[in-house]
Parts: sequence; C-alpha cells; structure tokens
Amino acid sequence: PHLRGIYKRLMPARWNETIGLQHCKIYIFDDSVIISGANLSNDYFTNRQDRYVLIDKCEKLADFYENFVNRLSKISLQMDESEKFAKSPALSSHPYEGSLKEFQSESRDLVRTFLEEERLKNTVNEEDLEKY
Repeated sequence: PHLRGIYKRLMPARWNETIGLQHCKIYIFDDSVIISGANLSNDYFTNRQDRYVLIDKCEKLADFYENFVNRLSKISLQMDESEKFAKSPALSSHPYEGSLKEFQSESRDLVRTFLEEERLKNTVNEEDLEKY
C-alpha cells in the first residue's frame, strides 16, 4: 500500500511488491503447512527445495495459519465475478485511495486483535512441553 496516487497509476504493477506489499505464501492442507517464498510450481518443488519449510501433522499450526489468512483477507482487496478489485466489506478504509494512516491503523488493529485472540486460546503449559 505504500505505492499510492500518481505513482501507483504510472508504475508497473509488480513494483508494488518491492514497495511494501505483504507477500505471504502459506499453503495449508489437512494438518500440515508449507511456508514458502515460492509459488506452487514443479521447478520450486524439485529443483529449488531450499525455498520452503514443511511442517507436517501439526493441527494447531495449520488452524492458526488458516485463521491468519482469513484475517488478512479482511484487509486485502477482493476480486469480484467481473475480475474487478474492491476493498473488503469488513474494512472501512481503502488500502491506497483513502488515508494511509487510517488503513494502517485499521489493519494493525485487525492483526493485533487476531494475535491476542490466538495467544489467549493457545497458551502453553508444562504438560504440553513434556509431550514434545
């Protein structure tokens, strides 16, 4: 969202990735998670295996990331059936057409609230540590 105004209209679309776009690549399936900087492609999973971490059979982590991605979608642009982008209805500010400070504040609040909810429901006690 740092690429705004006239610069957003003039610069190539990919430039926004280098100027502050969150770029999560988290793949969740069953109770496993792949965290990566790579796109899903044959090349990355065969020739460049250093580009991802697989955490297998970890239900709590998979649930955390599923919920995290769902929360991030609330501050992300949504594509409609006609392939046009619009802000999420859950968001009152706009990522690049409105006030940057308002968008940052609202986004920060959504993420902080999520992290606090997760912290409260995922406390670790001594018995948990002994299992692993």
